[in-house]
Amino acid sequence: TAPDRPPDAAPRPEAPQGLSASVSRVFNAPVSVVYNEWSTAPRRRRWAADAMLSVRKATQNKSMRITWDADATEVDVTFTSQGPEKCLVVVDHSKLRSPARAAELKAFWGEAMERLKALVVKA
Repeated sequence: TAPDRPPDAAPRPEAPQGLSASVSRVFNAPVSVVYNEWSTAPRRRRWAADAMLSVRKATQNKSMRITWDADATEVDVTFTSQGPEKCLVVVDHSKLRSPARAAELKAFWGEAMERLKALVVKA
């Protein structure tokens, strides 16, 4: 039988390893305001505590790909406008090594998103 693919073919991309923790929140604020709170380390520290995050790629008001520096795990964040004063933010933290770590980070991101909400939600 013919091989699955030629021997000189590029390697197939691998699926992310490990577990993931996902959290989503709807904010009563424009997507640009919420995105800006993610855009710089000093702003992130206001609501994400001491999490050491390195932004690898960002598309303004749409998405960010971030490395969680403590253990080189990945955080993907998507921002979706739901009107002029409302947006959805989804955080997906992947490559986690254990169910306990996934639960810990799900709780962390849930609490962080609530702190962020308190900063940006219009009265």
